[in-house]
Amino acid sequence: MSRPLILLTLMSIVFALGVSPAQAAPAWERDYAVKTTGISNSRPCTIVMADYQVTRGDNATASACYAIKGDYMKAIDGKADGKAAVMKWEYFPNQDAAVKRRGVCIYTGGSTAPYRAGTCNKDLPEKGLIRIWAGVRNVSGSTSLHDMTFGPDYVCLAFNGSKAVGYSRAGCEMALNRG
Repeated sequence: MSRPLILLTLMSIVFALGVSPAQAAPAWERDYAVKTTGISNSRPCTIVMADYQVTRGDNATASACYAIKGDYMKAIDGKADGKAAVMKWEYFPNQDAAVKRRGVCIYTGGSTAPYRAGTCNKDLPEKGLIRIWAGVRNVSGSTSLHDMTFGPDYVCLAFNGSKAVGYSRAGCEMALNRG
């Protein structure tokens, strides 16, 4: 049997069995946040989700949160250090699913009130799980994740429609089990 014929036969068997090649992770969405006045504005956070500190015990250098109503990602700059505040996020349709969407929301507006926060408006499905980290961008103008630093801790929020059904700093499984 010739090599092309063997390959064609194997491919036919794989597809007949319903086996598909592993899907690649989705590309990173990169957005620049629009300045918002104050942290509690017309798009309040469902829950303040994550903080990033350069030194433990310091005030947060950056914070990130998510508003279910309207799917607003919010990056908050907590320190005048010349670095942009960044929110990294991943969306899962359910607990057993792979990451469906992921991205970063970069706020470059500075830490001076009243403009110390920025929002990125995303359009996510009405049900699922979002995992969020807060961090900073170390290289001005870069959108590469290699030029950003995020805290080791993340927070998960399970939601259904415009309601939070679970929240956890301990892990995504905990958030879903609370819902």
